Amino acid sequence: MSELFSYIPLSSVIHNLDPRTKLVIMISLILSAIVIPTHLYLGFTILIVITLFLFALAKIPAKTLIGFAKLLITTALILFLIQVLVFPSLTTESLHILFWIITYEGIIYGIQTIARFLVIMFSFFLFLSTTAIDKFTIALQKVGFPRTWAFVFSTAMNFLSVLSREWKTVLEAQTSRGLSFKGNIFKKLNAYLKVLGPVFTNAIVKSSDIAMAFECRALDFKRPRTERKRIKLNRFDYIFLLLSAVIVTFSLFVRFFYS
Repeated sequence: MSELFSYIPLSSVIHNLDPRTKLVIMISLILSAIVIPTHLYLGFTILIVITLFLFALAKIPAKTLIGFAKLLITTALILFLIQVLVFPSLTTESLHILFWIITYEGIIYGIQTIARFLVIMFSFFLFLSTTAIDKFTIALQKVGFPRTWAFVFSTAMNFLSVLSREWKTVLEAQTSRGLSFKGNIFKKLNAYLKVLGPVFTNAIVKSSDIAMAFECRALDFKRPRTERKRIKLNRFDYIFLLLSAVIVTFSLFVRFFYS
């Protein structure tokens, strides 16, 4: 699971894009998923196709995508059930379950909520898996973020993969010591608490080490610095920036005119 939140070093069109361009792509997809009207099926279909097309360009292995999708299944199902059960019952009734009235419109709305959720999460995953942390830090500084802020943001993003690796390590260690995850929900919860404790303890220790490294490297030094790695926009960046602008414009158009 640790590789799901880590940068995947590959040679692809998406990997070679400027981090600022990939950040704009992610924001445009998330914004479009939020503003597109729920009843517009074509809009969500187009967003899903665009997201899958970007993953194909990034050459992300299908196994990795399936592994990430499995992590989202539980949350997606919970969102679906919430939308189905709380959707107004003034519309066409479809099914009665005890005191709940499940409507056809509620089911459709739940499916579209899942589609919106998946587009947002996979957009974020696309950015994480194709953007190196050091380049992302430089990109944040290029757009005007202070050096300390850029370091904090990039470190927070990198901490996802760090915590994931720590979870995997501690889980294997506790399992080798005889910790069992079988039984009822309370026994499983107790077992996972024995994993969470060491994970958060290690996270606090790593946070202290990062703070010490922050001070040792004088990242809050006010004078300008040179960078070992340089980033710049190329023709592919401008193409994808134009595509992002088209996606956002289309989403806003259907939001305010089609609805």
